[in-house]
Order: sequence, then structure tokens, then C-alpha cells
Amino acid sequence: MKSGIAIVFLAALLFIPAGFSALSKPIPKSPDTETGLVRLMRSGGVPGLYPPKWRDNRLFFSGYSKHGGFDIFEMDPVSGRRQMVVSGVKGARWVARNDKYLAVCEEQGGSGDLLALYDRKTGDKIAQVKHKSPVKWGGITDGRMVVISGSRKSKTEAVFFSLPDLRMLESKKIDDFNEIRSWKDNYVAAGMHITVYDRDFKEIARSEKLHKTGLERGAFCESGPLRICGNKAVVSASCGDIFIYSLPALILENVIPSFCDGPALAAGNGLVFAAPRYQQGKQCPTRVFDLNTGQLLSVLPVEATELFAADGKIIAFVRRPGEKAEVKTYEYDAERLRDRQRRLNEVRRAYEKASGIMEQSADLYKALDVLDLSPARGLVKEDKLPEDVIDILFQYGLWLSKSYDQYEQAKPVFRFLEKHVGHEGIDPYLTVIGLKEKIMRGDCSLQSIGEQSLQTPFGRKLALGSPDALKQKVDFGAFPGLFKFYGDKIYIGRRGRRKGHSHIDSAVCAAVLDRKTLSPVRQTDIVPYDSEYQDYIRDIAIDDSYIYVSLGYRQGYGDRINFAVLDRKSLAVLEKLHIDSFMDVRIAGPPYFFNPKMFCSTFDRDTIKKRDLYKYECVGGKFVPVRYIIKQGRELEPATATENYLVVDDTSPTGRDVFRFYHMREKREPITFDAHSGYNVVSLPGRDEVLLKGFDQDTISVSLFDIPDRENRNIIRLKSVFKRRTPVAAAGENHIFIGYGRDLIIIDIDRQEVVKYICGFIEEGFADNGNGSDANQIVKIFIDKNRLIALTLSGVNSRIAELENLAE
Repeated sequence: MKSGIAIVFLAALLFIPAGFSALSKPIPKSPDTETGLVRLMRSGGVPGLYPPKWRDNRLFFSGYSKHGGFDIFEMDPVSGRRQMVVSGVKGARWVARNDKYLAVCEEQGGSGDLLALYDRKTGDKIAQVKHKSPVKWGGITDGRMVVISGSRKSKTEAVFFSLPDLRMLESKKIDDFNEIRSWKDNYVAAGMHITVYDRDFKEIARSEKLHKTGLERGAFCESGPLRICGNKAVVSASCGDIFIYSLPALILENVIPSFCDGPALAAGNGLVFAAPRYQQGKQCPTRVFDLNTGQLLSVLPVEATELFAADGKIIAFVRRPGEKAEVKTYEYDAERLRDRQRRLNEVRRAYEKASGIMEQSADLYKALDVLDLSPARGLVKEDKLPEDVIDILFQYGLWLSKSYDQYEQAKPVFRFLEKHVGHEGIDPYLTVIGLKEKIMRGDCSLQSIGEQSLQTPFGRKLALGSPDALKQKVDFGAFPGLFKFYGDKIYIGRRGRRKGHSHIDSAVCAAVLDRKTLSPVRQTDIVPYDSEYQDYIRDIAIDDSYIYVSLGYRQGYGDRINFAVLDRKSLAVLEKLHIDSFMDVRIAGPPYFFNPKMFCSTFDRDTIKKRDLYKYECVGGKFVPVRYIIKQGRELEPATATENYLVVDDTSPTGRDVFRFYHMREKREPITFDAHSGYNVVSLPGRDEVLLKGFDQDTISVSLFDIPDRENRNIIRLKSVFKRRTPVAAAGENHIFIGYGRDLIIIDIDRQEVVKYICGFIEEGFADNGNGSDANQIVKIFIDKNRLIALTLSGVNSRIAELENLAE
């Protein structure tokens, strides 16, 4: 079997197009699987203002009181019973309790807290003491109370108080931390290190700093949340990995690789439950791992901002923007979660669905999403798998290696498969993964890459450097969005800014460049820079005679100048005025502009007046009849326009971006695309399609939305973590161009695949802009007259290249 499969697998790598199954034989249909891995027992809203505190299998909430101040109540999440413990206390936050006492912090003002002690039976305040720094955690034990206070700016201390008089006994300096838990007669704290203390906060053991696995191996992770399960500490981290330690010696037993950034966490019954923190408009299900092995066992339909476990239950605290906080209690079946046959069948069923997606749309990333929601990755720790499941795992690894965000996660899959198919079938894929690792880190040297790597499918798409691109300095004033092409000129709006270290204020200005050479022609100041208001240019529009400029500024919406008219030839400022609006004015095309309620107005320069036109919208300077009333009171933005549709960005009350597509010539209901926050949209020339770019934790996706068909297809997903790379995109007639750090990626729209990856399109190396970002990374791409213009953050090493030389 080994030699036969190896040949088929190698052929799949070198010759078989994307979407074709590389399996050695058809996958049999999977049997129906039982449901009931998890059951919702109860759900209810809670008035908590802050995330809940978890102690002794109870949740403690602080929230606004109907009688003024704050209420604190405790809740048994299993039974749902609640008990008010403090009512109507100004700024009250729960700190600690035992059978006799309850300690809370009350609002003091300044940098400290007022620590108060209450009798639990009578509800009376027994004592209080002013504490000099903010209280982060507290515990009552051995007849005394200890509180941890301080921050990174001020030293963190463990301060001991006698009870019930709150007389300070002693204080000890300790490491700062994000979370602390009791374990037997000790405390375990999670911060940059994991530290075990005794009851007197004397250090017993300390871990090394946590390091991120995968591509950013040199990065340190900040830990938290922390959970204790038996004699093990389970901690997630800002880098997404989950670390499992044996207590008390702090021996690192296992690392569960990152699947999200800082997941919510719970542990119980030898299981680890981890959920991505809530993301706008995205599914964030809980993954279940085996505590001893780190093996992925299942993915549950449970979303959570915070997770806890008690008495064979998992408790999910969920807070979404604009919605009431909830606590949901679930009962899970630990035996079935571990059941091998159930997991095999679930993977088979997921593969059937993923294969269907590849056959219908060739959307690699949607197919991976389906398999990622199955226990497929956990099977690499299994022995004696059925042959059909081995074939599924190979196809899964193949798809992972073809991606641009999960390729490294194919390595454990292929390493596992080596013993089944041999090195000949696996090594070529590992070569591709190694090549992508180097390229994505910005290593563009042929010596490092090697000639053999260039013979792989990805290697054949690879180009090094940009010899045909013209290097050009372009000063856009750190504000790359305001470029307008008109005639033989380019018009730029530049933000006011301070120059160097002299603190000399420059003005908000408009500049003109020669369209052919991008060399400066002239520049005119519009308003002086003001450090308090921080004026900036919001939008620019141009006609044969005038340049129209709208401005925004901080500090509310008074009568400050927010609109100006300039002579196009001389760049002289003709008029400056204030147009009433509760948001920034958005120009749609001269002499028209949008106000935030999506009404269109005209501007008469001679009389400096505006006339509202409530029945028309402005698209490209033309009046287009509006067929439907758009609700007011929303943050509406005209995003772009396609051949037949006006695209409107409607920010919902929950902070989610909702794009609405209004047909400009026919009476139709608008088409809606409901996205999470962080999306922006670019229209494609001559098409009723738009390019959507969205953020998903440390990944940025670029997808193509077909408006009439209402179909959204993933084009590519890229990581945004490498030296803060943020992809930027522009669309030509047949290609999408993506600037990714200093690299340029070219995608064929119809084939829906990367056709060229230019590593080091900006050949100059990393240059720190003073904030850790690369001043040589591409921050804006334009397509203008069959040329690509790529602007760098500093503007010094920008590039101009002919499209025919790039896409050939």
C-alpha cells in the first residue's frame, strides 16, 4: 500500500489541479451519528457590568443598582439560584468571602480603592480601610485576608490584613499577574510566568516565560485565563496556545497549539474546554481536549466570553456588544466525547461536506472551516486508524498546505502520515510548507530558499524582488486613502502633523502630483494643524474647475470649518465654511455631498448655501432615484458603487458591519451582507462583484462577493502577525493585487487562485517607524492606467510597475 499511495500523492502535489481529490479510493458514506454531546440546562440574563468572578463554584457579579450605586450578587450556575450580597454601594466590586465575611472594593477615586468588610449574616459593614493602589484579587484564609494590588506601572504587592478590623499586617512584593487560583494550600498565578506560591506568598516554583509555538516562535506570550484541574494547571495565553503544567513543580506536560487568540478556558473531568472570545458575526464554538494528551476530541456549539466548569457541567458567560449578558449552563457527556467511533464518524461526515464545497465552488478555506470544526486534527494522536480515515487525513493535510494561513498546521498531519505512506509521499509537501514559512517571514534570498524548493507548485509561482518596478518617493502625509486621479494629475489630501522633533505644527493641506511621474507639482494649506482638534481631510472630489474638500476633527461637532472649495488649476482656497452635520460630511461627487443620513445635498459656491434633495442619492456625481427609505439614526456610509449597485456600510447597534446593496435602476429590496467588524469593501471594474477584506483575530481574509447571486467566495486568508503585516488590496479587470508587508500577491479572479507571489516587491528590508511597524511595508495599492502603484508607509520606497509585467 505504501508505494502505491506515495505515487498517487506525489502526482497530486505536482500535477493535479486544486479541488481534485488525491485519495487512493472513494470515501464510504459515514453512518448517522448520535447527538447529545452537550445539552443546554438553563440560560438567563444577568445584570453584571464586569466579567464575573469565579470562586468555590459560584459566580459573583457587579452591576448597576436600581437604587443607585452597585449591587453584588452570587449565583449558583448549576441550580440558577441567586443571592444579593451587597446592594446600592457606590462602585462596589467583589473581592473575597468565607463563611463569615464578604470583602468588596468601593469607589474611592484616584489610583486606590476603598476596601470594605461586611458581615454575611447581617449585611452590616464591619470595617473599611483606604488602600493606596487598585485591588486585583483577594482571598480569606487562616483568619486573615490577603489582597493583591498594583499594576505594571506600580509594584505589585501581596498585602495581609487581620480580621475583622482590617489592620495591615505585612506586605510582600510579587510578580504582576493576570489571574490567580487556589490549589490545595498554595496559590498559582499566571502572568508572563506561571508561579506557585504558598499561603504566605513565598515563591515555591516558577516557569520559564511562555513562548509561542509555530511561526512566531520568538514571541513571548502573556498567560491567562488560568484553571486548576486536580494536580494540573491549565492556562491559555495571548498567543493562543494552551499550556498544561503538572503541579507543584511546574513541569510543562503538553502544549495545545494555537487555534485562536487567548481563548476562554475551563477544565474538569480530565477535559479542557476552550472557546474563542466572541467575534462579530463569526461562529466561535468550544473545542474539547483531553487533559492528559492534549488531543482534540470534539467541537461543541457553545460560545463564551468566559468559561467555567463545575459538577460535570460547563458554564458559559456570554457578553455581546449591544446585548444583555447571559449565563448558560450545559451538561456534557464525557464518555461520548472520548468515544473513538463517534469521532471517526464525525470526521467522515465533515469530509463529505468539505468535498462537496470543493467540487461546487473550489473554496479551499470554506472546506477547511468544515474540517476544522471536526475532531480531524485530534486523530493524529491515534493508532491503527482505518485506511479511509488515513486518506481523509492526507487530503486534509494537502488542503492545509495549500492555504496561506494554516499551512504550518499541516506538518503534524504529515508527520503522522509518514509511517503510513513513507517519506516519498510526504517530503514534497513538507518542502512546500518549509518554503512558505521562509517566504512569509520575509526571507527572499535564493540561497536560503534553494533551487529544489523552486520546483514545487508554490515555488513555480514565486518571484524574488521587483527589477521591473520603478522606485518612487511619494509623500502622502501618513494618510494614504485620499488619492484622486483626474486628467493628468493626482490630488492628495494630507493630514496635519507635527514635523520631526521640533514640534512645529504643519497644516492640513491639499497637494498635486504629476500623474505620469508622481513627482510633486504644488501644495496648498487649508487649515492650520491644531493639536486639540486634530483636523484631517475626510474626502476629496474634483471637477473641471474646482476641488471640493470635506474635513473632520475631534472634540465633538461644533461650528469648526468642515468644507472647503479650491481652484483646480491654481489650488487657491476659494471658500471655507461649516456645514451642519452630526457626523463628517462625505463627498459623493461635485457639487454634491452626503450627510450622514444618506440624504444628498447640493453646494452653491456663489451663495455658500446647500439645498437638501431628499428623494435622490448621489453616485459618481449623478442623481439616482431612491426607491426605499433608509432608517435614520444609524452610522451609514456610502462605501462604493458597482455597475448596477450602490454599496452602503450600515454599522449596526452591536458594532457589526452590514453592507447593503441598492440597485440603482430597478425597484428591488436591497441585498444584505452581514459581516463582523473590521470589514472594508472594494468594487471590481465592470462587475457586480465586490472585494471584501475582513479581520478574524490574527488572520485577514479577502473574499469575492457576487451581489446578484449573493455568494461570498474566499480568495485568500493571510496572517497579520508578522511584524504587523496588514494586507491591502486593489482589483484590476482580471486580477486582484494584494500588498502583504513588503510582498505582492497576484490572484487570478476567474481561476480563484494565486498565480504569482513576489517576495520582496519592496526590496528594502525592515525599517522600524518608531512604533514597531515596518516603514517599508505596502499600505496602499492603486491601479491607474495599466500601472500598479504601491505606496509604502514612509512613502520613500514606493513602487510603480506595469501590469503586463506583473501578471505575465
